[in-house]
Parts: sequence; C-alpha cells; structure tokens
Amino acid sequence: MLPYIDSILYYTASFLALLSLGLFLYKKNKETSLIFIISYLLISIIADLFLNAYLEGVFSNASLGPRIFTVVEFILLSLFIRNKISSNKIKQLMIPLSALFISVCIYDLKTNDKNDLDSLSIGTSSVIILFYLIYYLFEKLNQNEEFFIYSKIDFWIVAGLVMYSSGTFFTLVSSQNKFTEDQYRTTYNFIMSSFALFRNALFLVGFILLPKKKS
Repeated sequence: MLPYIDSILYYTASFLALLSLGLFLYKKNKETSLIFIISYLLISIIADLFLNAYLEGVFSNASLGPRIFTVVEFILLSLFIRNKISSNKIKQLMIPLSALFISVCIYDLKTNDKNDLDSLSIGTSSVIILFYLIYYLFEKLNQNEEFFIYSKIDFWIVAGLVMYSSGTFFTLVSSQNKFTEDQYRTTYNFIMSSFALFRNALFLVGFILLPKKKS
C-alpha cells in the first residue's frame, strides 16, 4: 500500500485533472477528442482505487488488472493522438503498429506466468505511444501556428504523457518477475504515483494557461 499522504495527493490530483478536463470539454463543446483523455484518467483512477485489487482477489492473478489497463491505455492514447496529428501516413501506420502491440500482448500472456507484470506489452506500448507523442510535437513545431505551441492544452497533455511514459518506462519493463513481492510493490506504486502526479500537474497547467477564446 502507498503511504497515506501519497495516496491522498495522488488521487486528489487525478480527480482535479479529470474534473478540469471535463469542465473544459463541456464548456467549449469543441475539443471532443479530450474524451479519450478523460476516459483514460477515469479508468486509471478506478483501476488504482479498487479494480486491480478486486480482480487479483477474485482470480488470484496479480497482473490481470494491469494487463487489461495496458490495452485500454494504448487504445485511448492512440485515438487521442490520431485526432491531433495531420499526417495520413502516420495514421495509416497506426494500424500495423496496433496489430503488433496486440500480437505482443497475446504472446506475453501465453509465455509468462499469470502473476508476472506484462512488462513486454507495457514496453511495446510505451515505445509506440512515445513515437506518436514525439511525432505530434515535431509536426506542431514545424507548422506555422498563430499561437505559441505551449499556449494550447494539447501541448500540456502531450508533455505530461511524454514525461509519464519516459519516466516510468524502466520501472515498468524491469518489474516483470518482482511484481508479486510486497516490498517491491510498495516501491513500484510510489514511483508510478509520483510520475502520475507530475503528469496530472502538467495537464492542469494547460488549463490554467489556456487563453480564453474571444466571442
């Protein structure tokens, strides 16, 4: 279990980020692609609060919840980025990359112990998502925009996701055979929640700095 204070800070920041994104979506009624990020945050909170523990208790499988979340996370973030990039080639490339990811998930499920973290699937997902995110930044930096890129909420969401994905990458890929160890799970949870806090903080910065559109 996470220390009490760390848990409160983590879930509070997550709910604030979720609430901010929801209010922005419904107020502006234009950024419909943000529903993917809202869903991602909501599912993340549900999984961390009780779903992972529930599935582990019912099925005696410590990795079932994380495995499901890995797939859901990949789908939601891929859809979000797909709605934000302009290149048709990259959008077409997402199809075989998604097929590759699913194949890796199936292989990982069949070849590893059911209680081991799906490090291979997570690593593959992280690399692919980071490629999408970096391409998004490259594409935006090479476009003639009316406003600076950092004045847009998309930039802060992408920056938060890049920081979170890169910051947790080595922890995730090295956790496969240690996931059932109680002492390691405490360290693992602390690292993951710390980077989630930074990610959500960057999401919130996007709303704070977001310029109001003139009516």
